[in-house]
Amino acid sequence: MLTVLFNCPEGYLLDYLKHMFPPDQEGRLQVSTRKDLGRLMVGMARSSPSPRKDTEPRERFACCTMRLPDGDSTQHLRNGFLYYTKGDMTRLLDTLRAVFNLDLLSYYYKGLGLGFRKKDILEAFVVSRGLAENTPYEALHKRIYRIEQKRRSSYARQLARKVEAYTESIDTSELL
Repeated sequence: MLTVLFNCPEGYLLDYLKHMFPPDQEGRLQVSTRKDLGRLMVGMARSSPSPRKDTEPRERFACCTMRLPDGDSTQHLRNGFLYYTKGDMTRLLDTLRAVFNLDLLSYYYKGLGLGFRKKDILEAFVVSRGLAENTPYEALHKRIYRIEQKRRSSYARQLARKVEAYTESIDTSELL
């Protein structure tokens, strides 16, 4: 069995991982290489002939054990103790945050397109992803608000440039 410990500083990310890779009966997340994140997690796993102290659970982190698929991509990992280096863990967490953000935005814009309210969309996202226990709900609202503000200001800049170009082309002051 190929298992590896994953330390996660934010509970909602761990819940999101559980959504992506549902746990087995013993609580180990079943990582699948059918998902891009799963392929990345398998690809970054390392093997050591003996257990490593720097990969033990950390107190301020939420931890989970992940079970990697047994196949060609994990063949070189079979005869050792699996681990992620600190750098690997940082890259995996950054990637997990990016996947979470992309999923949130995709869900949000699709919901807006269907005419749902922002609050209802975020509540549905939280519940559908199993994030109810650890989600910083207000942080999600603020994140969406900041994204909307950036989008509006970008649109306003584009519109101002367009108006400026039209005004320059249509200037009638020399005719009067």
